[in-house]
Amino acid sequence: MSNPAIPALTPLAQLPEAEAAAGPRTESWRVELLNLRDAKTGELDGITAGTVSLNVNATLRRGGSLSYVGDPVDWARTRVRPVYSFVGVDGVEREWGCGVLIPASPGTSYEDGVRRESIELYDKVDLLDQDAVSGPYQVTAGAKVVDAVRKLLNDAGETRHAIEDSTETVRTTKVWEPGTTRLRIINDLLQSINYAGIYTDPDGVFRSGPYVDPAQRPTVWEFRDDETSIYTPDLDNDRDTYKVANRVICLGESSGDKPGLVAVAEDTDPASPTSYPSRGRWITRVEEGVDAATQDALNAYALRLLTEEKRVGSKWQIQHSPVRIDLSDVVVLVRDAEGIEVRATVETIDYDMSVGALCKTTLKEVQ
Repeated sequence: MSNPAIPALTPLAQLPEAEAAAGPRTESWRVELLNLRDAKTGELDGITAGTVSLNVNATLRRGGSLSYVGDPVDWARTRVRPVYSFVGVDGVEREWGCGVLIPASPGTSYEDGVRRESIELYDKVDLLDQDAVSGPYQVTAGAKVVDAVRKLLNDAGETRHAIEDSTETVRTTKVWEPGTTRLRIINDLLQSINYAGIYTDPDGVFRSGPYVDPAQRPTVWEFRDDETSIYTPDLDNDRDTYKVANRVICLGESSGDKPGLVAVAEDTDPASPTSYPSRGRWITRVEEGVDAATQDALNAYALRLLTEEKRVGSKWQIQHSPVRIDLSDVVVLVRDAEGIEVRATVETIDYDMSVGALCKTTLKEVQ
């Protein structure tokens, strides 16, 4: 398999907020209170500490914690949205939310008359994971897949969603057993047309769409070590390619007299360090029981897994001032002193909701 052409980098001057982000800033955090329909009802005073963690590889991509001193809040009927804000050298205030999160307060402590709660924050996707169907759930052959997904979300009471449209239909009638979570059904359907698993964006909207290879995504930020630098000089690079597969075999589900589909993706690019020509042997990953609506969808899914295998080899950990990037965004990391220039996707971001604290971010190199 040959690597897709890498698009040209966006010139730094055209990147949003780059100059303002590089200079001195005045920053703050706030936590907005929302109702169960994600409408803002106020702000939460009394936050003494907090974190927000994002991980693209987790089922629940967003989470965090708060330490709260104040009057009791009906957390069961409340959602929260941490928001970061800064004013740069141009005097313009910029802000962005880190997700709409579900709060839970497992414990309260009392110290000299001060009431303190430790609050855990969960991704809205957890609502789908906690909601299981009480009887057999069926999607009939010929049904439009994205419509079935939208119905599952609406029936869960989550109407804020943006599922990209597709004409793909269910290949054979699908039935899920009682007790299957709504999340499992939704992701089974999305996988069948090679869509990304369901996730929420920084505004709490449920989203999914066709998988796009990172090599074909636009660059949204450049971390450079010049006058615009916002990251510390200490970098960590983890590289482990020993078990990286260079062949993926996907075996589709069979149904009655319909045999299962089969798709094979192989890395035969001599320039790839993990390809068959480079290693002289196959390392095979087999995925069984893959639900695919069409042969094209299964082929695309096999190629997607192979591409992800190749990228698992190199990860970079950096610390930087907060900027408006999100999971799966493509960024560039440049370190001239060591001759480092890589294009990578954002895999994790850890925020500390303290003024002056740096983000800890993991980048997965795009090969």
